[in-house]
Order: sequence, then structure tokens, then C-alpha cells
Amino acid sequence: MAVTREILLIVLLLIVIAVLVKLIEFFQINVIESDASNFVREDLHAKYPMADISVMTIVPKYNENGGKYFEVKARVTEDAETPCPERMHIFYNYPEQNFVPQTPEVITHNCAVCMEGICTIAFPEEAIIASHTLQGT
Repeated sequence: MAVTREILLIVLLLIVIAVLVKLIEFFQINVIESDASNFVREDLHAKYPMADISVMTIVPKYNENGGKYFEVKARVTEDAETPCPERMHIFYNYPEQNFVPQTPEVITHNCAVCMEGICTIAFPEEAIIASHTLQGT
């Protein structure tokens, strides 16, 4: 009788351990690159519904707790078909790592490009603006 109780207790403990392991697996976040890309695209389409949007880079990273996340850089171009397109780069961490979002990097704004110093035109939007606003064009 005592052996049966001990076996029953061992089986019960094994079941509890198995349930706990499954719960841990259930709550672990398995982050994949396509989730990050889809999240960024959906968020940007909601914020900039008329803009041309694309994901430029997705870099896998790890936080101080060893959790995996992706640093995503996206391009948003508004008024792409006009002589004065506006382009910015927006950065995301997916899943979110903190509550302070990075400031967007403004590439073109108010139809201005290469306002001072040596000018390097790196993006099509800059070339479009420069083609009709800079001297010699």
C-alpha cells in the first residue's frame, strides 16, 4: 500500500512538472523576422495611409536578459509622385524594448535638400528635389 502511494505521488509530481514546462513554453515569445516586418508595415500603414512604405533593414539583437528582438528600419515616403516628396526613416524594436521610441530620421522635408556644405544625394527623393531646386539643374 505504501509503495502504491509513493508511485502515485511520483506520477503526480511528474505530471505537475510536465504542466509547468508546457506553461513556460507557452509564455515564451518566439520572435521571428516576418512578425517584425508585418508589425512595422501594419503600424506604418495605419499612421501614414497614403505613403509609400518599405522595410529597409531588420537586424536581430538580444536585450540584457537574453531575449531576442529585432531592430527594424523602415522608409516612409509621402507624396512620392510629386516634385517635393518627403522621406523619413522610422526605427522600431520588435517586440518593444522600452517605452521611448526613437526619433524618426527626416531625409527630405519642405522641398529642401543640400542646404549647406558638401552635398551627397543618397536617396531618390533627394534627387527629385535637387533636380529642380539646386543651381545648375
